[in-house]
Amino acid sequence: MGDYGNIAILTMPNADTEDPLYINAKKFVLSQADSFASRSESSPYGVGIPTYYWGSNMNVANAGIILGNAYKLTGDVKYKNSAMGDQNYILGCNPLGVCYLTGSGTVSPQHPHHRPSIAQDKPMPGMIVGGVGQFLEDSAVKAYCSDAPILKRYIDNQESYSTNEITIYWNSPFIYLLTFADEKIESLKGDVNADGIFNTSDVVAMLKWLIAMPDAKLTDWKAGDLYNDNVINVFDLCLMKRKLIE
Repeated sequence: MGDYGNIAILTMPNADTEDPLYINAKKFVLSQADSFASRSESSPYGVGIPTYYWGSNMNVANAGIILGNAYKLTGDVKYKNSAMGDQNYILGCNPLGVCYLTGSGTVSPQHPHHRPSIAQDKPMPGMIVGGVGQFLEDSAVKAYCSDAPILKRYIDNQESYSTNEITIYWNSPFIYLLTFADEKIESLKGDVNADGIFNTSDVVAMLKWLIAMPDAKLTDWKAGDLYNDNVINVFDLCLMKRKLIE
């Protein structure tokens, strides 16, 4: 609940940004956001949380909320990208390829731990299930997932109350997280590492990506599409070099 208190302070109309309460709230939120963003950038699935407790999708969404607010406070696109990574994980960019929102995506929960759905023998649409639970806290997930890697410890079974349950309090943060998806980001052309500056490091990052070096990553690939043809290739690299010396 402390996070929501900090967010309330930071988003109130006409907030006094010089007030110690505001300064401390902002410092705490940005500290959390930096931690989530760092973890998100190193995660193959763009997720910012370190541990997958019961109801982990709530924690993923809450991390996205902190990141989204950090983006609104600073304009730093790394926070927005990480927040969208959390959203994408819940919607299907995860090791199981499951969209944890019932009634959406190619694969979504069919047997949630949700009594109205059980009674109708079909899932009610528009609900987020709890998601991965690394500590195997019910008999169903223990039976099916005891040997599975952490991010695969989820079972679409109505008996799995620790991974497939429906509750309001991990649906509500997901709805909040969705609001950040409508925020438009104007990419700085050439700024593929999304640090707000176009310079030599962006050209190096693009070159590494084009030759498929193992550590290569384009944080904002659209910024590298200088030809505006939805393709990243050597022609874009040539335009980047030209732009750099203009």
